[in-house]
Amino acid sequence: MAFLTDLIIACLKKQPKKLLPDSKSQNKDKTLTYQQLLLADSYETLLNELIEKEVRNIMYKSMHEILDYLKRKLKLKWDASINEEIIVANRIRNCCMHNNCLADKALVKDPRFKEGQEIELDAGVVHSFGIKARQFTRQLWESANTQYSFNS
Repeated sequence: MAFLTDLIIACLKKQPKKLLPDSKSQNKDKTLTYQQLLLADSYETLLNELIEKEVRNIMYKSMHEILDYLKRKLKLKWDASINEEIIVANRIRNCCMHNNCLADKALVKDPRFKEGQEIELDAGVVHSFGIKARQFTRQLWESANTQYSFNS
């Protein structure tokens, strides 16, 4: 999650106009008060606050919604065939972090798990998740670097 957060921040700093809403229905969340505008030390400070708000809003969504944001809003590309494994790995992580390693309603969408069941993963499953995560992050980084030119 830290990688995704940092990547989104880097992309938005390179192209702040990506912060603009896609439609009028999203405008209420994308406004500044006079106070925020007038009290900001600089444009850079204001921009960083807007990016922080955007990232906070995105990172509290489901992994499916985060992936959609990366694709739709930031125009990043990766092999989407790994999306489901990334989503399941994130659900497992959430259960281990927030539900004492017991499967919750979101995780039982995967037939390998039953609600309330203790999550047990063998080395092969963990290794597979690691390989997919590295593939995913490498492809995201390459796409972002191409799209946003981080090296310049």
